[in-house]
Amino acid sequence: MTTPTASAGWPLTLIPPRLAVIAGVLVLGLTGALAVSPWVGLAILALGLVLVAGPLEPFVALLLVAGVAAFAEYGHPLIQRDLAIVLVLTAYALLAFVVAHSTRRWGLPLSGLSTALLALAVTTGVGALHGLAKGNAVRFASLEVFPLFALTFSLAAGGLRLRTGDLRLARWTLAVVGVASASIGFYVFATTGARTQGLPFSPVPGLVALVLLALMLFDPAPRPRPGMALLFCLLILHQILTFTRGFWLGLLVGVPFTCAVYVVHRRRSGRPWAKLLVTMGLVGLVLVLGLALASSWLGLAEVVGMVGGRFASSFETRNTPETVSNIVRLVELRTALSHILASPWLGDGHGSTLIVRQFFYPRTGPQWWVHQSYVMICLKQGVIGLLALLWVLFAALRLGLKGASHADPQIAGWCAAAAAGTVFAAVVGLTNYHFFMVTMNFILALLWGIALAVGEPQRLWLAWRASAPAASPSGGAGGAAS
Repeated sequence: MTTPTASAGWPLTLIPPRLAVIAGVLVLGLTGALAVSPWVGLAILALGLVLVAGPLEPFVALLLVAGVAAFAEYGHPLIQRDLAIVLVLTAYALLAFVVAHSTRRWGLPLSGLSTALLALAVTTGVGALHGLAKGNAVRFASLEVFPLFALTFSLAAGGLRLRTGDLRLARWTLAVVGVASASIGFYVFATTGARTQGLPFSPVPGLVALVLLALMLFDPAPRPRPGMALLFCLLILHQILTFTRGFWLGLLVGVPFTCAVYVVHRRRSGRPWAKLLVTMGLVGLVLVLGLALASSWLGLAEVVGMVGGRFASSFETRNTPETVSNIVRLVELRTALSHILASPWLGDGHGSTLIVRQFFYPRTGPQWWVHQSYVMICLKQGVIGLLALLWVLFAALRLGLKGASHADPQIAGWCAAAAAGTVFAAVVGLTNYHFFMVTMNFILALLWGIALAVGEPQRLWLAWRASAPAASPSGGAGGAAS
């Protein structure tokens, strides 16, 4: 009796089905990147891997949206395409949370932050309707409304009961997003030798850096983890090379704030000052080495001098290349204030534009944005909208500070990260309009949602339809007791 010869190839039965699906996802992502753009390929790859790892998992879906949205390229002519992709992923996340609610895995969290976000959503909706009634451009309105509504996704994460694995996955996701975002900036800076606007130099690495700092400090280990310290320094170095004063100011406030929260809330559980000094010493050493490397590898022998000159020009209004951005903001502010005073309560509505006539800048024409977030929201939604946004920031900061005193150091670290991220975003909003970008808002919503969820808030279970009558012990339909 003869035995069949073995096949020289690799039998298809030996290929796990999930591995085959992952290979298909990689092919689709590569095809989308080559045929359309790297952004489309990234979205296809991220969604495909999430569907393979855990279809309709609500927290994973939120991480997917936050991670992809961080790479939306504002300032690019195709930003509407980027937002359309983020909107599709947002719809998938909403579907995941609807399914989670039907299985009682999610309930609407009730808290002060929930009320503040509801107020912001209402004022944003009113601003959108007001803009439509005035005939404002719908495409500009969509750019403004979507990011503000993205902040309400913190209620999605806050309604879940998170597990330790969820927090670990969130930490790695944010770290990967931060490093990827910083790498784009390093590449552009190394190849062009100049700082450009948009995706390569966004505040996302700075926001992620504060999250890593909070988690590193609140980690129960007596000494900082070198890997996290290295990542923190890498992200901080990127923010330095952006030459954006708003990002620098956000970190100059955010880093001491995070350290102060750690010392205040951990002073009864050991020696917080010792770990803080060791951490800052390690960070300082790595940053000095990083700046020295940047001075040689990037071909910039005067990086430190450039940073000092840029910072020194922050409060000057002379007609120089270093100070022209200050003049641009002042001219915008003057033009915006005239509109705000004409309609202080409801604003001009979303989708409105300004004709800004710059003196020293080669651009005059309509623009939908204003660099300062607080001026912009007052222009679009009036004083009522500004108060709603300030209420949201106050409620989020209060929530994070309260949770930073939690007995579990991991939970305390995430709450401190939420508070630090709120402070960073609030300070950056003084000079930039990033509250009107999805790049940072979905990450903020993720941080706020985690802080809300770990606080175990009271949850409201929404009823889509009347419950079926309970069965009687005898098996028939239950009726009223006689």
